[in-house]
Amino acid sequence: ELAALSTEKAPAVFSVCSIRGGDAFNVFPGKLVLKGTSRFLYPETGNQINRLMSELLDKYVAEAGGSWSVSYPLPDYTATVNDAAGCRYLEKVAEKYVGAGNFAPDAECSMCGDDFGFFLEKVPGVYFRLGIGENHCSLHSRDFDFEDGALENGISVMCGIILEQKKNII
Repeated sequence: ELAALSTEKAPAVFSVCSIRGGDAFNVFPGKLVLKGTSRFLYPETGNQINRLMSELLDKYVAEAGGSWSVSYPLPDYTATVNDAAGCRYLEKVAEKYVGAGNFAPDAECSMCGDDFGFFLEKVPGVYFRLGIGENHCSLHSRDFDFEDGALENGISVMCGIILEQKKNII
């Protein structure tokens, strides 16, 4: 039900990544703690997530005779929203310094939870990924292994940005 809230025009993420409760295999725990994250572009989507989460908790926890509460520790993560002009600039620089075949334009918006999203709320900028190909496990998997070869293109693009900016300044 929560997954249906994320649309192309209003992307959202809701993840429960930690569940803790009890130590015995044959005793119901007195307390269960779920931890996760949510990110969204529009406050209304966040309100919908909170409303639906409350409805689901009311339904299932009440059936078990329990109670629930939710807390949102701050700061929570924000969506990472790139500047459109910055994305076009990055694409040109990347094509020049690493070649069009070695650069895949990313969307202007990402639901990744990163501190950089807070910077992008204040100043225009671009968050980009190095890209390690499609044949790897999820970034958040315990089996994830970074592809060191991706660093060369990333460094080339970052140096290219500096060099192109220097050309525009002088």
